[in-house]
Amino acid sequence: MPFHALGNYKTVEELVEDLPNIHMATKNHRGESVIAPDFHFMFADSTKRCVIIEPQNKKLICYENPYNVMTNSPGFKSHVRRLNKLLDLDNLEDFNSVKSLPGGYDPTSRFIKAFYLTKMHVKPNNYKEALSYSYNILSAMALPNGFIRNKKYNYNTYTRYICLYDSKHRLLTVKSDTNPMVYELAFEDIEEEDKRQAFFLETDFVTEKLNK
Repeated sequence: MPFHALGNYKTVEELVEDLPNIHMATKNHRGESVIAPDFHFMFADSTKRCVIIEPQNKKLICYENPYNVMTNSPGFKSHVRRLNKLLDLDNLEDFNSVKSLPGGYDPTSRFIKAFYLTKMHVKPNNYKEALSYSYNILSAMALPNGFIRNKKYNYNTYTRYICLYDSKHRLLTVKSDTNPMVYELAFEDIEEEDKRQAFFLETDFVTEKLNK
């Protein structure tokens, strides 16, 4: 769904208008069954319109998303109910965030935390400040390596990278969990656009001397 949308629509409006013609496939091009979980997706564009699209009863349902955040399960309506139960959305400044803001890493807690932090954070003066503030907020959602362990398979669930898109300047920015350096990629940086390409991050910890 995300790749189809990014490759075929310029705006959220175009995507929403064509939604009745989009179906989540349960078979590949060879007719073989494939796993098709009921994921939900968030889409936004440079007009600042943000929507959530969820599969329901073999249809794709669109919700306007004035909260501008989303995490995985449960569904969007459940997130909104829990948000309104905890917060007075018209009076956020009186909320005792130090004591009462959820601190867990479950999807519901992260939804509430992400919404509150984005609403209460100081407003950026330019796009670089916006990226900086956004990375600070997303870092508060990141799962540390070792926090959730699967002993059976000797595997940890954690945040491997954080990625931000600047839709106005058409920039992709990304940082890994082991390297604080933020890397960017713009369309004009891509040569031979008709070919499939891969870009790799430096994962080793990077520092720079203060006195160059």
